[in-house]
Amino acid sequence: MRGIPTFDFPAEVPSQLPAGTVRQRYTKCRTIYCLTYGVFEARERVVEYVPHDSAKPTIVYRSTRLAELVAPRDRYAFGLMVYVGLESLLSCRRLSEVAQDLATRCDALSLSEQTLWRLQQKFLSYLGVFHQASLPALSEYFQAHGGYVLVIDSTCEDGPPVLLVALEPTSDIVLGSWKLSSENKEETADVLQGIQQQLGDPTYILSDLSQALGEAARKVFPNVQQKKCHFHFLSDVGEDLCGPPQKKLCKAMRAHKLQNRLKTLRVDLRRQLLKGCRQRQESPRLYECLQGHVPTDLNPRILQQQMLLNIHEWIADYASDGHREGYPFDPFFLYFHRRLQKGRHVLEEILSQVDVKSNDFLALRNLHQRLEHYLNDSKVQQAAREFEEAHGYLQRLRQALR
Repeated sequence: MRGIPTFDFPAEVPSQLPAGTVRQRYTKCRTIYCLTYGVFEARERVVEYVPHDSAKPTIVYRSTRLAELVAPRDRYAFGLMVYVGLESLLSCRRLSEVAQDLATRCDALSLSEQTLWRLQQKFLSYLGVFHQASLPALSEYFQAHGGYVLVIDSTCEDGPPVLLVALEPTSDIVLGSWKLSSENKEETADVLQGIQQQLGDPTYILSDLSQALGEAARKVFPNVQQKKCHFHFLSDVGEDLCGPPQKKLCKAMRAHKLQNRLKTLRVDLRRQLLKGCRQRQESPRLYECLQGHVPTDLNPRILQQQMLLNIHEWIADYASDGHREGYPFDPFFLYFHRRLQKGRHVLEEILSQVDVKSNDFLALRNLHQRLEHYLNDSKVQQAAREFEEAHGYLQRLRQALR
């Protein structure tokens, strides 16, 4: 590569050596890609020490400065590898974005996404080796702080392979992760035996209701108490409680085809309002109407379209009532039903405040009638009552466990 600087990296030879000969063995040049210094040519001078005593071996000395900067026979510095790993894995940035940032730092750092992907995988390998090397220090840390708690859980239980993760929750330290063929007792026990050898017995073990994890933990840690996760316990209880009424409400709701109809109306409303905005500049002044002050120069058709779209968008946003905890803690069918109830009440308030001719705001009245027809269905009412009751029991049980 032309136009890049060259730096010498001489070998560090101890000042005092036994009688012998120190001579240069060879000089090796490498093009190094570095986050701090850009791209440069590293010229490493390797020397060897040959003792006069032929029984002693020859010692080769290299540059420790260069070894701290980049791995042997590699061209990409450790700092660059760490930067790519943190930006892509911790900051969740795309490799194309990382490549653009590197190119802005230095034109010579225009690396391909394939190269960045290899650096990312190398970062994970180094991180895994570093983690394994840190386990003795972790063991000393846990012993000094009264022991550790072992939390074990696996992902993708419905199909192979699975990722088994061990966590220490009081310090928020991940003890390790292992890819297993399935969530089974034998492989899990092998993993737990490795943890026992490195860290000893935990104070107690916390897991979900998995039979395989429980049996493996009892096999490896027979004298350690096992506890079950409240979240998983409540999730199983909640599915049993809320499952039947949710299916009943879903079936009753499907008979009215309400979700599909509301979606179709919402798309039509957006199209009509967009077309009206392109043809003329009209402001519905929606909030004035909601306060009971309807201007005489206002087009009722534009106003009702704006009102309808706002109500539709609010109903469609029912998932925001949850807390991202998943079913059954976020019963989305119940949230949707509740918003339909509130939507009917809002429509009643709007229609009672506006004093207009019978043919005006007909679309609002039609939506109100459609919601009335759905909410007055005896099957819907019964299913909703059962769902509300079951969800209330789940919340009471959750609060009691807290």
